[in-house]
Amino acid sequence: MEKLSNMKKGGVEVVLEGPSHMLIEQAFHFTYKVSNNQAEYEAFITGVILDRDMGIRIITCKSDS
Repeated sequence: MEKLSNMKKGGVEVVLEGPSHMLIEQAFHFTYKVSNNQAEYEAFITGVILDRDMGIRIITCKSDS
């Protein structure tokens, strides 16, 4: 997960890696101001929602914090 936030806007990049090392990357930009911590929480929640929507039942979450 990469935090893309600054003082004016915020966003995150979520990277999902499958068992065969297939990567799915998705960037999200927020319409509201977020701190780095908030952006990290949003990235985690977004990743879990993406996993659920794809039918994934077992996940491992990693962060750079």
